[in-house]
Amino acid sequence: MDAGSHSFGAGVPVVLHGRQNVLTFAPRLWPESTVVCIGCGPSLTQSDVELVHNAHAAGCIYVIAINAAIRLAPWADLRYAYHAVDWDRPEDRELLANFKGLRFGVEGETAKYGVTVMRIENGGGLQVQRRDTIKHGKNSGYQAINLAVHLGARRIVLLGYDLKRSLDGRLHFYPCSGKAGKNEFTDWKHYFATLPKALRAVGVEVVNATRDTDLTVFPRVSLEEALLC
Repeated sequence: MDAGSHSFGAGVPVVLHGRQNVLTFAPRLWPESTVVCIGCGPSLTQSDVELVHNAHAAGCIYVIAINAAIRLAPWADLRYAYHAVDWDRPEDRELLANFKGLRFGVEGETAKYGVTVMRIENGGGLQVQRRDTIKHGKNSGYQAINLAVHLGARRIVLLGYDLKRSLDGRLHFYPCSGKAGKNEFTDWKHYFATLPKALRAVGVEVVNATRDTDLTVFPRVSLEEALLC
């Protein structure tokens, strides 16, 4: 699959990474699909991402890389990053210049990077009526789930959704000075707890294949099982 072009409406291909054709909503591009959302938790490994890559190459899944997860999955179908700063980090500029997939975010300034700018709605649950809007949930991984639903996912696999620090104190799989603490993790879990009921109401299954996670509201499965075609 060519991540750089997609068809809309009457099958007209639109090149999205060329900056000139930026969407203003999330179309139903991937109906009845399995979508893997790759977060940035400290338990995420390159070997996990390689398993996802293999399933992606086989045509079994679509992949959303959240924030810096694009560094491990530059072949992803879509990159989601809320903040404008995440589209212009010096360490990611070359990677993003060559990225062929869809680009979604929230902050208005991201539009200059060829990003589809979604509206954000405070609170938990899902926004399924307005395709230009996703729920906030205080977490990019949460927002990516709502985006995947808009795009047509019937099954969503979570990877890198640790919702806690590693034993050695890391917040992400890469070195950083993140400040998320116990209270913030508690807030995230509170919002994630509003999702299962909302997802069941629209017939979407979510499983958590993260290696080491405190997100317990979704069934845990091995990554190998989650990626079976």
